[in-house]
Amino acid sequence: TSQSKSSELEMSLVKYGILLATLTLALTEAQNECVVPIASKRHLYIQWPLIYKSNGELYPVQLDAEQQTASVHLPVGEEVLLSCGPNYLKNFHRTETLSVKCESDGKLISLSSDAGIENGAKAVSYFACDLRVVEEVLSTVNDCSSQAWTPVAYGYVNPFDHLTHIIGEACYDENEGRTIFAHIKLSDNPYLQRLPKDFLTKFHHPDGRYKSQLFRGLYFDEIYERIRQTLHTKSAPFLHKANFVDDFFISNAQLQAVKKLSWNYFVAHDDLDAWTELKRNILAHRNTSKADLDIYVGSHGTQVLNGPNGEQMKLYLHPESGEYGKFPVPELLWIVVKEEDKSTAFGVYNDANPKSLQGVVSVTSHAPICESKCGEITWLSDASKNSGLICCNVSEFRKVVTEVPAITEKDSPF
Repeated sequence: TSQSKSSELEMSLVKYGILLATLTLALTEAQNECVVPIASKRHLYIQWPLIYKSNGELYPVQLDAEQQTASVHLPVGEEVLLSCGPNYLKNFHRTETLSVKCESDGKLISLSSDAGIENGAKAVSYFACDLRVVEEVLSTVNDCSSQAWTPVAYGYVNPFDHLTHIIGEACYDENEGRTIFAHIKLSDNPYLQRLPKDFLTKFHHPDGRYKSQLFRGLYFDEIYERIRQTLHTKSAPFLHKANFVDDFFISNAQLQAVKKLSWNYFVAHDDLDAWTELKRNILAHRNTSKADLDIYVGSHGTQVLNGPNGEQMKLYLHPESGEYGKFPVPELLWIVVKEEDKSTAFGVYNDANPKSLQGVVSVTSHAPICESKCGEITWLSDASKNSGLICCNVSEFRKVVTEVPAITEKDSPF
């Protein structure tokens, strides 16, 4: 009937109006902010600057765990300071910092009065740095004492106090391809030291070939094939690369460049739920207690896989390098938490999920380290206590896990 046709037409117009309003709102929202994608696969090779509020605080970051992205969202009209120190903005001659404003088209415009700087609105990528904003240099690190080890400190230049903020240090063995330990601080002032502004430019950088060689070994299909051939199996355990200092231990999510430092990688089996839950517990304890925590993290041993007929294989990314191989897949991951006069050592075995092994490949059993005392640590969740996590007195732990620095044991009962 004509009445029903009229009703259908009205409904269609309503639906069209709702769709148009939704699209208009989405477009308006998109134009009402400038998005700086500081961590995304699409912009993997862009070195983003640090973005500061006028009060000297780093701008907050929106994290998307599912998409594995991190981005800063600036509302239209917002004025911020971009900083690449100790390096420079790529498209601005010898400029470490630049004040900019977010325009309505999602672009940034320079607020500089310098005659040599163009002030037209540009895409956010135009304001990238020439090099990463977190730099590392060869330095002195406590307990990184072997001549075979490389000690580094890493940080950035704060544009407000004009000092280098050292936010972490690490010690690694370039010949073996192993990170001995890394050290960071969880605190309201999450830096280890504040040093002169030129600290990161007057000392040498570590050898970049180390990272290149590491990444040449991260072709997992080749590793899986090597496992299948060596152990005479049809399957291999799933592996992936991970970071020692990751989002749990990075003081501000803008400092994503920490994840790209050469020593900050290891190869893990599956997702290691016990390892993730431990870091979640440590961060929750810090947020609740407001205590300053020194965190030491590293690896120990080499993963050994067994085949169905007695075959055995030590797992290295480069089995042909060195005496035994280079870049071992670690047997154990460890963290020492130092809080005032107390330290506790935690260990998680880097084992594959038995279900993924399908009974064809098995992991060698592990020698005991200590009688675990996880039940005595009140801030550990039940999930951690029941996950296979090991909790030890540091001095007892160090008898087996020699990579743990001696400084963690000083005046530090369990």
